[in-house]
Amino acid sequence: MLMQLLIVKFVGVGANTDAYLAAQAVPTVVGAILIGALQSVWLPRFSLLTKEDNKLRLELGTANGQSALLGGALLVFLGTTVSIWLPILFPGFTPKQHHEAIFYSIFLLCTFAVATQSSILLIALRAQERYFIGEAVALAATLVALCMVYVLVPRWGLAAAAWITLGRVVTIYVIQLHLAEWPPIFVKDGLRDRNSWKLMRPLLLGASIYKTSPVVDRYWGSLADAGAITLLSLAQLFITAFATVLERSAVVPLAPRMSRLIDAGRYREARYLYIRFTLSILLITVAVVSAAYFGADAIVLVISRAFSLNADDSVRLLTLIAALGGFLFASVAGAAIVHVFYSMGDTHTPVYIGVIGFSVGLLLKWAFFHSYGVLGLAAATSTYFVMNILLFLVTLELKISRLEIKR
Repeated sequence: MLMQLLIVKFVGVGANTDAYLAAQAVPTVVGAILIGALQSVWLPRFSLLTKEDNKLRLELGTANGQSALLGGALLVFLGTTVSIWLPILFPGFTPKQHHEAIFYSIFLLCTFAVATQSSILLIALRAQERYFIGEAVALAATLVALCMVYVLVPRWGLAAAAWITLGRVVTIYVIQLHLAEWPPIFVKDGLRDRNSWKLMRPLLLGASIYKTSPVVDRYWGSLADAGAITLLSLAQLFITAFATVLERSAVVPLAPRMSRLIDAGRYREARYLYIRFTLSILLITVAVVSAAYFGADAIVLVISRAFSLNADDSVRLLTLIAALGGFLFASVAGAAIVHVFYSMGDTHTPVYIGVIGFSVGLLLKWAFFHSYGVLGLAAATSTYFVMNILLFLVTLELKISRLEIKR
C-alpha cells in the first residue's frame, strides 16, 4: 500500500497511474487464484507434519512442482497474449494508456509467477509455526523497496516502480529458499499427485470466476473520469493491506490449530474459535469505519499533505475506504471460516458460495456504478461480501452439526 501511495505522491493521480494500476489487475487476480488454491490444499497437509519429518521435504517438493506447472503455464500464455486481452478489459483507455499498461503487465506477470512459488515456501514456514522469520523477510524486502521507490521513481517514473516490484518478490523468494534449505521442485510428482489436483480443481475453476472482481472494478473504472481507477485502487489497497495485517496476525496462527482440531474430531472447540474470531473482526471493522467517519477532517488533511493529493481526491479516497468496510470484515473473517471447510476436505462448498456471491455482485456493481460511479462499486463489493460471509456461517454450522450427530 505504501509503495502505491508513494507512486501517487511522485507521479500524481491521472491517466498514467490509471494505466499502471490497471496493469496490476490480471496478474493480481491470477496470482490470487493460484496462491489461494495451492495454499488451501497444502497448508492443512503441511500442518500435520513436523520440521524433523523427512516427509515434509518430499511434500514441499511436490507442492513446488505443482506451483511451477501452474505459474509457468499461465505466465507464458498471458504474456504472449497480453496485447489481445488487455484492450478488451479496459475499453475506456486511450491507445497510449493501452500501450503503457501492456508494458507494465509484462513485469507484473513475472512478479506473480515468482510470488506463486514463494507462497508455497511461506505456508511451509507458517505450518511449522515459524511465523516471525517469514514475515521478517517480507518486511525487510519491503522497506528496501520503499526506499528505492522514494529515490528512483521521481527520476525514472513508473518503469522504475515495475522493476522494484519484481525485484522485491525475487529477493523474498531467494531468501525463503535459503531458509527452507533449498527444497527440490518435483514437477513429475506434482503432476502425479491426483489427490491435491482433485481438491484444487473446484478452487481453480470457481476462483477463476469469483476472484475476478478487481478486473470487473477496473473495467467499470476505465469508463469513469481520469484518476477514478487510481483512487479506487488505493482504497482497495488500504483495506487489503489492513486485512492482510489482521489475517497474518490472527488467522495464520489460528489456521494450523483449527486444522488439528478438525483432524481430531473436536468440532465444538473449532466452532468456538471461529465464532469468537468472527465477532472480534466485526468489532474491529466497526471501529475502523467509525474512525473514518468521525475523524474525516483530520484524516483528509493528513492524506492530502502526506501524499500530495488535492482536497477533493482526499475526500473521495476516504469515502471509498469507508464504503469498503464490509469487504474488510468479510475478507478477514472469511479466511478463517473457509479454512475450516478446507480442513474438512471440502473445497467445493466455498467455491459454490463464492460463485453465487460473485454473480450477485456483478448485478449490484452494474446497478450501483450507473447510479453512484466508483463509490457504487465499493458499496456493491461490501454488500455482496457480507452476504457471502453470512451464507458461509450458516452452511458451516449445518455441516458441523451433522458431523457431531454422526459421532
